[in-house]
Amino acid sequence: MIAYEGNHALDTECPYHAIAKLQADAPVVRWEMGVGFFTMADIVAAGNHPHLISSEPHTGEAFGMGSAEPLIPLHIDGDIHRRYRKLIDPLLAPKKVALLEDTFRALTDEVIDGFIDRGRVEFFSEFADPLPGRMFMRLFGAEDDLEFFVAQKDAILKAEG
Repeated sequence: MIAYEGNHALDTECPYHAIAKLQADAPVVRWEMGVGFFTMADIVAAGNHPHLISSEPHTGEAFGMGSAEPLIPLHIDGDIHRRYRKLIDPLLAPKKVALLEDTFRALTDEVIDGFIDRGRVEFFSEFADPLPGRMFMRLFGAEDDLEFFVAQKDAILKAEG
């Protein structure tokens, strides 16, 4: 198992200058755990050419974000990927999601209410991380199971299960 330890390159109050330099110097970043892109054009181009990033170039094995197995549908290609997307896409179609806007705004307000009185927030752990999971679980009517599914997700991404 490969353990990831950050290099602390962006551990700063305001990382924007470091990110801008990285974008200018290396718009596509490869490292042992994957590939990173910074522009929408690069993301679209990679999506249209999955052979560029869908597998580890030396072994041909799918990248799994730390998982020993590819994550579905993110790390599978071709017909099998299309089959999974065909199941998921109707749930995430713009017209379908637009119907949930008021629900998601209310949920966002709930999350913000958890820290607004303090006048400050640790953005990732208190907002950016929990909000999408809560939205996803509400979308599937399983918000009561959020804690269980977050633990499962974390175990998969940390290659623990």
